[in-house]
Amino acid sequence: MSNNRAVSREMPTLPTGTEVASYSQYDQAVAAVAALAESQFPLQSVSIVGTDLHMVERVVGKVTPARVALVGAGQGLSWGLLLALMVMLFADKYSVIIPLLAIGAGIGVGMLTAVLSWSGQRGRRSFAAQSQLVATRYALLVSEQTDRAYQLLQGSQGNLNRVQRRRVRRPEASTGPTEYGSRPDEKPRFGVRLSEVSGESAPKPAEDSAPAGSPAPEAEHSEAETRPPTDD
Repeated sequence: MSNNRAVSREMPTLPTGTEVASYSQYDQAVAAVAALAESQFPLQSVSIVGTDLHMVERVVGKVTPARVALVGAGQGLSWGLLLALMVMLFADKYSVIIPLLAIGAGIGVGMLTAVLSWSGQRGRRSFAAQSQLVATRYALLVSEQTDRAYQLLQGSQGNLNRVQRRRVRRPEASTGPTEYGSRPDEKPRFGVRLSEVSGESAPKPAEDSAPAGSPAPEAEHSEAETRPPTDD
């Protein structure tokens, strides 16, 4: 049981918190943490998490036998110096030639080892490259005082979570004619508005001069013509 707990403690886990900012470059995320430190923010709750990891190999140059030998000589020189130092420390009587021979032997062995190793892998790779682990986005997670951290990092350079403020133009009052050729506050260029002449041009109902209940003159005339004559 204790072994399981020890293993669980050693296993890395993702940090918890709220994302307050994100950047496309690692240097920008480091600068954001420095800005939080200047504002007396507790850095114990801050974590940088890289997402969308990619393995990148940056080509340095073409590999040649001379370059391989030069690199091997540098590595052999360090071993030769270490061997010469051991001779000088532990030998009671030694000549100056012995440390020099140790350095020369280290350089020679280093060059030979590098050239042989490169010859065995010559068909696989003919260039030198540096391997790097690069993330597409670096998120800044904070486990406490998230609102304060969010406000402090709004103006940081390269923040992808920055709120974009857009200026909204107010519509200006139009002084020219509308698409219909006139404005609501002016007289029309062609014709007359119906709203202005509706009271004048509206038809008026005809007034009957005859009193109510009396027949119309035309009705009396037609009734007289159709009435049969009577004998006196």
